Amino acid sequence: MAKGKVLSGKPYAGNPHVRFDEGNVACFPAWKAAALAVVAVMASAPSWAAERTWDGGGTDDLMSTPANWSGDTAPGFGDTAIVHANAAKPAVVPDGATTYATLVVGGHGSTAQTHEEGVIIQTNGTLTVSGNDGLRIGRLDNCPGTYIISNGTLKATTGSAFVGIHGTTGRLVIAGDGVVTASGMMVASPGPNTTTDNKTYGYIEVSENGKLDVSGNFYVGNASGGKGYYGEVRQTGGKVHAGTLYVAAQSTGHKYIQSGGTNAVNNAHIGPNANTSGTYELSGGLFSVTNSFYVGDNGTGRLDISGTGEIEARKHLYLGGASGKTGTIVQTGGSVRMAVGNNSAIPYIGYASSSTGIYEISGGTFTTTGAGLLIGNNGTGTVDISGTAMVTIDGNVNLGFETSGKGTLKLRDGGKLIANHVKKYQGTATLVEFDGGTLQARQADTILKDLANIELKAGGLALETAGFNLGITNCVFNVTPGGKISVTGGGTVTFKADTSVNLTEKPASAFTFAETDGVFSGMPVAANMRRWKMVMAQNRKSIRIVPPGLMIIVK
Repeated sequence: MAKGKVLSGKPYAGNPHVRFDEGNVACFPAWKAAALAVVAVMASAPSWAAERTWDGGGTDDLMSTPANWSGDTAPGFGDTAIVHANAAKPAVVPDGATTYATLVVGGHGSTAQTHEEGVIIQTNGTLTVSGNDGLRIGRLDNCPGTYIISNGTLKATTGSAFVGIHGTTGRLVIAGDGVVTASGMMVASPGPNTTTDNKTYGYIEVSENGKLDVSGNFYVGNASGGKGYYGEVRQTGGKVHAGTLYVAAQSTGHKYIQSGGTNAVNNAHIGPNANTSGTYELSGGLFSVTNSFYVGDNGTGRLDISGTGEIEARKHLYLGGASGKTGTIVQTGGSVRMAVGNNSAIPYIGYASSSTGIYEISGGTFTTTGAGLLIGNNGTGTVDISGTAMVTIDGNVNLGFETSGKGTLKLRDGGKLIANHVKKYQGTATLVEFDGGTLQARQADTILKDLANIELKAGGLALETAGFNLGITNCVFNVTPGGKISVTGGGTVTFKADTSVNLTEKPASAFTFAETDGVFSGMPVAANMRRWKMVMAQNRKSIRIVPPGLMIIVK
């Protein structure tokens, strides 16, 4: 080995006295040179986990400028960076790559600080927060924090990122082409000192082409035992992805409001836990759920769909996921597509025993592929179809699916339902109400079956046969004044087995099967309530009414 050569390579960044050399080492063995180099680096490197606080003393606003930090030393890898009381001069993320162990925007470190807002703006570069639960935007006792990213990337690689924690307000704004990635995210997470007078608020806004990617759990409103806190996500554009989305993981009133962009999650729970209530408002954009989709899981959940909002549910939809819990969907527009890419996805309205599921649709469309609709699975379910709504079920509508299930179907005021048939299953069909809606057949079938309480109201029922021959069997019609069935579409309708009509009309009023396609003509009405059994064999031209002497003619 050569001796006496002077080291002339490039200086090591941490210590100018340590150099990397392309030639041979100097006049001592290689292992000694290496050992001394390591010692020199360790001696000269900055101490780990230092806490640096922004003071804005530099001539610019860059977070890489030492003079902008306490002790005129910029934080580095392994350090804690605290930005607060700088709303007049926001800190700016520099170009290139920056890494901290912990980043606190607007909040306490180890010493008390003024309760003034901390602000960071990122328009480029990559900022990585590597410590466990290291990113905290708005932290502790009225120290609000705001992080605005319009380009570049913000990464929280370990644990959860917090937006609004311990009695203050946190805000994360993702716009332009900004990208935020996190292994977990908590929005509004109070600490043990939070009171009703010291509230916690967390807000995330995603717009334009902004992206938020949470690989694990995304909690909108999360705490245990805290009071007076509120979490909200507003998405007007961009893309959001999460492993599992929880809206109102703890407490009540938290919201996800989407009017544009795409929110794609593996699982969604709206109102997931006991004593919680969460709301998802969708008026535009796409909300896509790959696996489990609960509205009112162990708490109370509500999903509002309007405008041009779209939902893709690739597996089952559960309304009322636990005993005593309520899940509600109110749809006035937009579209819901069940079983996209999966022919076994079923909507359960009132899923769990003693739960309540409610689906009210007065506009837009609801469609299943290869699956039916269960109203009152083990609990109590209600589906109310009205207005301009169209519900297309690629299968059967079953009311009271399990023995404890109770189902109610309302078809009224212009609403339309397309299905193979509507029937009671093992449980109870509490009510089927027809009052101005349309029921359209998908195939030749007994379209109404085993329904012991059909309320045929003044608006009546438009029954579209679509060219199929249909049957009605073992049903009881309770008819109010003006109630009628209008049959269209060229097919025939046959009453089979025991079907009864309870007439409660006043004299001179009439219950009719309207003669639209020449299938049915008028039926007279008795002055007092009667129970009439209609017995008709398929393909006969008349129905004999009991008591004798009254006829309904089939042309």
